[in-house]
Formats: sequence, C-alpha cells, structure tokens
Amino acid sequence: GTPFENTKCRPCPRGFFSSSNSTKPCQPHQDCEKQGKVTNVPGNQYHDTLCTSCRLGRSNSTQGPALADDDCEQALIDFVAYQNIPFRKLKRLQQILEHSPKKQALGNRAAVQEKFRAFLTHLKEGRSEVTKELLYALRAAKLHSIEEKVRERFLLR
Repeated sequence: GTPFENTKCRPCPRGFFSSSNSTKPCQPHQDCEKQGKVTNVPGNQYHDTLCTSCRLGRSNSTQGPALADDDCEQALIDFVAYQNIPFRKLKRLQQILEHSPKKQALGNRAAVQEKFRAFLTHLKEGRSEVTKELLYALRAAKLHSIEEKVRERFLLR
C-alpha cells in the first residue's frame, strides 16, 4: 500500500499459495518430483502441495499396509485433513477425536483444517494409534467415502 491507498489483495494464481493474509507475495507450490517424492495432497491458493516419500497405493514392505513408517502415517493425516470435508462435518470429526462435547470452532475452513492437521500430528507424536482412531472417527462422522478412499490409498483393509 501507499499513504493514500490500502494494499489490495487478490487470490494467488494457479501454482502459487499464501497461507496468511499479509503483504508477502504468493509462494510457488513445491515440486514433489524434484525432491524424489510423490504428491500426497495437491496445493491450492491457501496451502502448499504436500509431498510424501510413502509409496501410496502399494506396500512399503511385504509385511502389509503402507503405514508401517512415520512418513506414511503423516501422509494419511495430511490426506484426510485436506479432503473437501464440509465445515460442519470437519468440526464433528475433530470433536469425535478430541472426545469433547460440541463446541464452536473458531475461524474459517482453512484455519479449522490447519488446526485439525496439527491436532492429528500431535496425536501421532504422542504415539497414539492415530490411524485406527481416525478411521473410527470418519465412520462415526458418517464420512464413509473418505474412509474408503483412505483404506484404498493406504492399503488398510
């Protein structure tokens, strides 16, 4: 801005994002392939592309599901957190996981998604069985199509 005119914000162009309201310019999405990883969650105008080294859709070992390692568990968290879940269902999902009564979630959808992702990551770091809890919560919140996507993508049958 100038002393005479406020800064005018506009949406970031395709391929760029801004995770905050600020005068900072939009940042380009990261390129997962250049890092030797795969795209787990495509970026949008509000958040960066999320990459993973988890081999999605196939096991990392012959032992079973792809969630044997930390990167795969984080990939599952990111994948669920950034699904296009209706705002009310997203709040409900968080209430189920927090074992808390209904309360008002503050902020817009992007803020609630970020808070939800941080909460799940915190659960994972506390050595919680976050995968089981998340699948249970998706079912309890009646988000069956997302539960199915998760089971298919991360080989959880």
